[in-house]
Amino acid sequence: KLGVSTVTAGQELRVLTDGMVAGKYREGGREYDIRVRLNKAQQDLELGYETAYVPNLNFNLVKLSSIATAEKTLGPSKISRRDRSRCVIITANLGQGAGLGGVLDGSRKVLAANAAPAGVSSEFVGQAEDFEDLQKNILLALVLAILIMYLVLASLYESFITPITIMLALPLAVAGAFYALAGVELASRMGIFAALKKAHLFHVAQLDASINLFSMIGLIMLLGLVAKNSILLVDLTLQKMKEGKDRKQALIEAGGARLRPILMTSLALLFGTLPLALALNEAGRFRSSMGIGIAGGLISSTLLTLVVVPAAFEYVDDLRAWVEGLVKRLGGEKSKP
Repeated sequence: KLGVSTVTAGQELRVLTDGMVAGKYREGGREYDIRVRLNKAQQDLELGYETAYVPNLNFNLVKLSSIATAEKTLGPSKISRRDRSRCVIITANLGQGAGLGGVLDGSRKVLAANAAPAGVSSEFVGQAEDFEDLQKNILLALVLAILIMYLVLASLYESFITPITIMLALPLAVAGAFYALAGVELASRMGIFAALKKAHLFHVAQLDASINLFSMIGLIMLLGLVAKNSILLVDLTLQKMKEGKDRKQALIEAGGARLRPILMTSLALLFGTLPLALALNEAGRFRSSMGIGIAGGLISSTLLTLVVVPAAFEYVDDLRAWVEGLVKRLGGEKSKP
């Protein structure tokens, strides 16, 4: 009836009790809030309740006691809402050596061990929510990358089995990337990089080797980089087999012929990622996990591909020949009258 909005009244009372920021004061590169507030004796709303006024919609002052009844009680200083419900947001910073994934797993265990009262639920928001979305999207990207790679190789070699030999390099690269990240993380926790920096042999005291956005992107890049070694080796082997050479002899000749280009391309990629992995400045330390993962995957895949792929080629080729023979036999039986 008096035209007073509850929001306006609440804002006015907050100014009366807590003051307001009227501007900024800058000096010496620092910025300070200019807060305007009443004298200490005038800030007690309980004592000045009868003399307090609030503005209405026409900016006329209305006595507070005309629109509200004073009641002394406890309540939150700020009410936050999410999905139209009241919520309490708990924030924290990660400690040294802690990873967001490990902290989330530990938080879930604590929440599972301490059941919330009826009507109370919990969920992760902010960076925790973004990290969970990132994991799902990266997993989807990995699956699509492997699937598309397999389909392209199957169309090129006109076989659904031959690409298996080429793609054996992928798990070798992923394993090498994770081992490299784990080794660098362990060295950082042991203080090896800090000691090297103190001795002026290294430039940063700690490298970031956690599983984060950059390391996951590097993992996807790694899938495309390491498959080329197997393609070089398998492609030349198949060419020599078509020329009439024995399978084992074709593998030996292909390995000798492709050793130098495989090492050259792998070393070029490795040295290209070293500046990123070594974090040449403090800003690059947060992206070093990408370079570490790529470098570790390249080293392991290059060394193991030269051994594992030729060894597995014979078994996969036998499987291909058996499947093709089975298909021909089944097709011949169906064509008989």
